[in-house]
Amino acid sequence: MKSIIITGHKNPDTDSIVSALVFSEFLKRVKKPIIGFSNFKTKPARAGELNRETKFVLGYFKQKKPVLIKSLKNKDVILVDHAEYG
Repeated sequence: MKSIIITGHKNPDTDSIVSALVFSEFLKRVKKPIIGFSNFKTKPARAGELNRETKFVLGYFKQKKPVLIKSLKNKDVILVDHAEYG
């Protein structure tokens, strides 16, 4: 099964983190193929440390922190909440 990382921009704010979590959950629930992938699992991730607001929101709603990623090299990625990639 292919793993797809879903992440937002560097130095993520709350909407970047929540976007990755929500879109990952959406793809799990619709169970439909997406471009190039028919058998996959999603993995919400973050490209930086969490700020205080985001930690509060995740704690309040009892959500796990997305995994911190250092590199996207050779990974399948869906970007959310971004203006440009870098």
